[in-house]
Amino acid sequence: MPTMLVRHERQPESNRGIIKRILVPLDGTPYAQQILSVARRIGENFKADIVLFSAVKSAGRTAADIENQKKEASKYLDGVAAMLYGLNVTTIISEANDFTTAIDWAAFQTKSDMVTMVTNSRVTEWAENSISRKILNTGATSMLIVHRK
Repeated sequence: MPTMLVRHERQPESNRGIIKRILVPLDGTPYAQQILSVARRIGENFKADIVLFSAVKSAGRTAADIENQKKEASKYLDGVAAMLYGLNVTTIISEANDFTTAIDWAAFQTKSDMVTMVTNSRVTEWAENSISRKILNTGATSMLIVHRK
């Protein structure tokens, strides 16, 4: 069962209730891609842009290693974007050590109206370190969270 949090207080009055851009954070795992069918339906129904986002860890890595990770992430996101044919899809990759902050930053930078993602945990038992839970508690953007199948 999906969980949705709408943050009306953080949206301009003129934009309330309108979804124009959806941020879809992906970590390269098959379970994270479970959100794609949901993001597609929202994108089609609202004619919303889809922003695929991934972050690479930068702490303790060489510049060459970071660049290689970015290239791999770019290749991965381009492949995912191809699966969303017919929609306006862009990709963003950032360097980060805190993925929660990186996702919140990406939502702000892209002016996304919603973050959609999959979580491993049920709402009643979300782990303290769950990225979904952290964004739900501290993020500034509305969220749609689908629980992992």
